[in-house]
Amino acid sequence: MITAIGFAPHPPLLVPEVASGAAPELDTLRAACEQLVADLDAICDSLILIGSDQGLAIGRWLLARVGWTSPLLEFDVLAEPVRISAELSQAMNSDERIAALVMGDGSACRSLKAPGYFDERSIDFDDSIAKALSTADATTLENLDQNLATELLAAGGQVWPFAARVVATEPQRWRGELRYRDDPYGVSYFVALWTRVGIPSTTGP
Repeated sequence: MITAIGFAPHPPLLVPEVASGAAPELDTLRAACEQLVADLDAICDSLILIGSDQGLAIGRWLLARVGWTSPLLEFDVLAEPVRISAELSQAMNSDERIAALVMGDGSACRSLKAPGYFDERSIDFDDSIAKALSTADATTLENLDQNLATELLAAGGQVWPFAARVVATEPQRWRGELRYRDDPYGVSYFVALWTRVGIPSTTGP
């Protein structure tokens, strides 16, 4: 059963060797991402990593950073959406405690120097994402305006709905925690953890 879903962004600058002199600027975000992955490792037996090519690369880096050794499946949302849905459905019926790590950024239009320049629509868009992540609101993420997400260069728009569909079947059983939100370089980054509550222990009395 999928018992936890982690949400993390995938800026290449998370990797200190890539960021070089700018590395300290993302120290707080990097620490939040590492703690998220460490928490998933502590509470689950295996992991499903979901993202784009870049998201999978940063996801692998985060996993290596915390010494992840549990079983791992990786899926590219652009190349294999049908397979992802099937795997998530199967995971929900598994006896294992399975986590999903979903890699995606918010809008890239938060400032004049942002990759997509400034777009005032990014304010409400990112606010809605932050609220959804903090409350495990699957409906909002599942029904994102994909055209708007594309116009705002929000890579998470293609990834987050997969996680939302897992939760949508029993929304009352999930709790959300938004651990980080900021928009350095004009791009919105979120780190959040959704956990399923009321899971009986499988370790005995």
